[in-house]
Order: sequence, then structure tokens, then C-alpha cells
Amino acid sequence: IRVVLVYRLLNGRFSFLISAESDLPPTPIRQRYFVFSQQRTGSTLLTEALVETGQAGVPTEYFNPDMGKAIWQRIAGDRPWAIAPYIAYLEKHRTTANGIYGVKSHLSQLDWAIKNPQRQQEFIGRFDRAILNYRRDKLAQAVSFRRAMAGGPWFVTQNLERRPVKPEELQLDVEQTIVAAAAFMRQEDRQREMAHRAKLPLLELPYERLDEDFAGAMRDVLAFLELDPALADGMQPPLQKLRDDASASMIDTVLECLRDSDRRRLGHP
Repeated sequence: IRVVLVYRLLNGRFSFLISAESDLPPTPIRQRYFVFSQQRTGSTLLTEALVETGQAGVPTEYFNPDMGKAIWQRIAGDRPWAIAPYIAYLEKHRTTANGIYGVKSHLSQLDWAIKNPQRQQEFIGRFDRAILNYRRDKLAQAVSFRRAMAGGPWFVTQNLERRPVKPEELQLDVEQTIVAAAAFMRQEDRQREMAHRAKLPLLELPYERLDEDFAGAMRDVLAFLELDPALADGMQPPLQKLRDDASASMIDTVLECLRDSDRRRLGHP
């Protein structure tokens, strides 16, 4: 079952996750965990690896608007969106046999699903522990985000061939990149505050840790979730790294413009 699950996640991931095929038999929940993430921090890398264990729930972006609407339409038809029955359905059908239930959400997705800040805080308080998935290098994060928003891939699985880079990915807007980096800083501050207010045990997991020592990082995550760290032994990243020389060059360009604003005024770049 685990092999089939992983294969489907990595080949038509979205279609599988919104379908009844990814539902599990109802199981009492003994532990809830929340992955509080941002875009371009390795959160999909993390959650795909957790799914692969078969023992860490089925954590994914259930508050992604596209995913949320698709699952809701499947289970509720034309009834108006309602967060309480949606969450109840996920808790009933996305918990692994050992009682582990996980959810991943970016801050923007949480804002979409639960509009009221107090109710957001109450929602986070329902969990037993949280993983803060962020990126130390906010400029690299912003460049990666801008490239993805311009048509670049959000992720590429190991079994797929990388497609050629789209020219529009490389049309760098320095100001928008800086704005994105600042926004990620503010998001992280807010996420930390929400986790602190919820008084949850918190594991901080920067992208750089996943990048430098994937198996070691996953051992830490599994231990934090009170699962067997040995499940990570020999574990390989299920996704390809997207960072390349073009990203490095774009980062250098933003830094040069910050150090000398005339570069952009004079047409460099």
C-alpha cells in the first residue's frame, strides 16, 4: 500500500490527494501536528517524505484554495463552503492507522480558509505540536518564489526530466523581489507569534537544514513526532533541487542594486 501511495503522490499528486483514493479508514486521533510553512521553504519536500513513511498522517496543503474547493466539492457537492465539516472530514479520513494526523498550511492559505484571526489561533491551538518550516535566506526564497510565479516549476519529482527554463522566469523585477523577501520576514514573525501563543512544542526546520542533511533532518522531524527516527535511514529527497546558476545570478543582481541603486536607473540590469 505504501509503495502505491508514494507512486501516486509523485505522479499526479494533486489529483490523488483530492480523491477518495487517498482517504483512509476512520481512526481515533492520538496526535495532531501542524506544519506552518511558507512558499519555497522545502515544505513539499518535507510532507512528501512524511507521507512516504506511511506513519505520519497525510499532511498536505488542505487550505490551498484549489485543493480545498476540490475536496469540498467531492464531499459536499454544491453546498456552501463550511470550515468545520471540512476539517471534521479531514480528521476522519486523513489519519494514519497509528493515529497520527497532520496538516500543512502557508500563512496565506490559513488566511483564505479561516478569515478571523482569533479563530485561526483557536485552530492552531487544536494541535499537539507544530513544525515551523521557513528559510533563513529570504532573498534566495524570494527569487525562487518570483521564478515560480513567472511560470517556473513549483517542484519536480525525481522521476521527471527537467524542462527548459522559460525566458519569463528570468525577467527579474528587483523591487518585487525585495518586497517578497520582506513579506516572508513578516510572515515568519507572525507564524512564530501564533505558535508561541498556542504554547505548542515547536520544531524549527529551516530549508537549509533539509538541503544540507535531508536524512538527518527527517530523523529530527520523526523524533519530534514521537515516531521511529530509523524510518529516515537511507531516505532520499523525493524532489529535485530547483536552485541553479540563474537563481544565483539573480540574487547577485538584487544585492548589487541594493548596494548601488544607480545600477537599475542606468539599465543594469
